[in-house]
Amino acid sequence: TDDVADGGLEVRGAWSGAWARAALRWSDHPAMASSLLEASVGGTALDGVRISAVGSLGTWDGFRSREGRLAVDWELPLGNVVIGAEGTAGIRGVPFVASDDVHSDSVRFEAIAGRIVVPISGIVLSARAQHQRVGRQLAFGTGFDVGGAFQPAVHVTGLEAVIEAPVVPLSWLVGGLNPLRVKGFYRRNTITTSRVPFFVPASSYRGEVFLEDTLLEGDLQLRMSIGLEHRDAWTAPAVPGSGSESLLVPAQTSWDLDVNVRIVGMIIFWRLDNMRSAIQQDLPGLQFPVSRGLFGLRWEFLD
Repeated sequence: TDDVADGGLEVRGAWSGAWARAALRWSDHPAMASSLLEASVGGTALDGVRISAVGSLGTWDGFRSREGRLAVDWELPLGNVVIGAEGTAGIRGVPFVASDDVHSDSVRFEAIAGRIVVPISGIVLSARAQHQRVGRQLAFGTGFDVGGAFQPAVHVTGLEAVIEAPVVPLSWLVGGLNPLRVKGFYRRNTITTSRVPFFVPASSYRGEVFLEDTLLEGDLQLRMSIGLEHRDAWTAPAVPGSGSESLLVPAQTSWDLDVNVRIVGMIIFWRLDNMRSAIQQDLPGLQFPVSRGLFGLRWEFLD
């Protein structure tokens, strides 16, 4: 492989209930943005109303990307219920890292969403509805490795429901330790206005048991979880030139383990995916490893 170089610079700050962040990244990889500028701001505008805005500008091989997002959340005075809405739009760059012919291309998109969060005696219920339009969609497989033909525009409506609740108290083990909690997630996708299938499953769900807490006056933060994830089977456009009209991506169920520990500025993380030991087939005919593990250390120096 060819040698590539990349780097970046990030600045952030917070004051009086508001925050701001700016980051500049650059790379000489032909499939990635040569420069990407990101900026975000947020804060409390009125009593109980929080506003945030995010924007980015990127320079790619032959085109420029731009994205913007505006979100508003309102915490109602009754029961700490939160309602929110957001809108996002722009032109996103799509890299083809393994392609020798087409290094990257752009996709126009727009999306709107609304959500509600309802806490009830330690239980948190939330729901979210989203509608998005993608100006054109990648043929199956091209988003992973190589460039190829694009399919017509598609509209996707997604409905999500989440529940989170404590299940086992742990304060008897360590004084003040948060309880063990469970979290369930369900999403339903509806695809419209497209002559070809869009490669997202009709429905997917995830359940996990997790522990998350901060100890030793903030010097120790930990999060440990074990989860079960399932996605339905779906059809997708075939790789250009394969001679096939569509492909069936089989349903998938897998377990994962995630451990994240922060000790002052040192972060230790370990993730083990697909613990069920079933062969993964994100691409039909191409078998992924039985399980995937990721371990690492990271240091943060904050002033």
